[in-house]
Amino acid sequence: MNKKSPIEKILIVGLGNMGLKHLNIIRKSLPRSQIFLFSDRLNDNFTLSNLADGLLCSLDEVINFSPQIIVVANAASNHLKIIKKFTKLQAHFLVEKPITHNLKNANEFFENIKIHERVFQVGYNLRFLEALIKFKEIIRADTLGSIFSIRAEVGQYLPDWRSGFDYRKSVSAQKKLGGGVLLELSHEIDYLLWIFGDVRSISAFVNKASNLDIDVEDQAILKLKFDNLCSQNNEVVATLHMDFFRRDTSRSCTVIGSKGTLRIDVISGEISFFDSNLGQWEVIYHSSNTVQETYLAQWDSFINCIKDNRKPKVSIGDAFKVISIIEGAKKSNIEGCKFVPFCGDLSLS
Repeated sequence: MNKKSPIEKILIVGLGNMGLKHLNIIRKSLPRSQIFLFSDRLNDNFTLSNLADGLLCSLDEVINFSPQIIVVANAASNHLKIIKKFTKLQAHFLVEKPITHNLKNANEFFENIKIHERVFQVGYNLRFLEALIKFKEIIRADTLGSIFSIRAEVGQYLPDWRSGFDYRKSVSAQKKLGGGVLLELSHEIDYLLWIFGDVRSISAFVNKASNLDIDVEDQAILKLKFDNLCSQNNEVVATLHMDFFRRDTSRSCTVIGSKGTLRIDVISGEISFFDSNLGQWEVIYHSSNTVQETYLAQWDSFINCIKDNRKPKVSIGDAFKVISIIEGAKKSNIEGCKFVPFCGDLSLS
């Protein structure tokens, strides 16, 4: 597609919550475009949204439609399969996170994608939260001095995620669809890599601790050793706690340094700093957008990358690094929580 051509045809793969979220955003952003949904598996309860122009159910129908943009928002276990099926189309891709549920055939997939000139962005939308962007800027500006410790957490009760929906039928709850805290809450892994750089080794404890009716892990505790963190020579370990059972929803990161402590509440978008000289906390920043609004910011960035022929803010290389961390965590858990070398040795960019 010529970068100056108008965007007239969009395909959304996936009829669940994320597919509908993208549909709402795209319809508001491009009200005159044709937006079709795709699914080769329909149930009797399916009702086509009035925001969509139609439903496609076969590869031939998609080829005839010839979309300029394809949004992949189905189960993670089917992401690469769908992308491979549609890769010959001259379309740009926005793929929901995680990019896949494991690294099987990842190199083959990546080599196939590299030969096509297109924008390929992965949906780690927290990268577009103004507070998290500011958080990174403060850390990289050496405000904290030497960094000693990083502590991140994300916890929320799975049955409360979507009102009126049986959590047991969700992607999050099912191993075969790519569920579990490591994949479903992988935003935290992504932003830790984005802010603090490459990881040298991983140690993890992964288990199912609650009585939730799911066949995946609902708790993971990761320790990530960063390699030359923010140009520092000292070794720094970040701990990340993730769970599906916390009733008081929490999403935060605290960084402890020689000059003070920096803390972000991702949900409220508030950043606080404890100055070691003053001995007190001070709120220093509040986000101008909410987590929900980051989905629109993500879409706008994606469209601008297409128009300006720029690389996306979240690349497929970034996304595969997250999966590498997850596989390293699972390996460490099997081996008894020992640190294992970071397995992100794919030739990704």
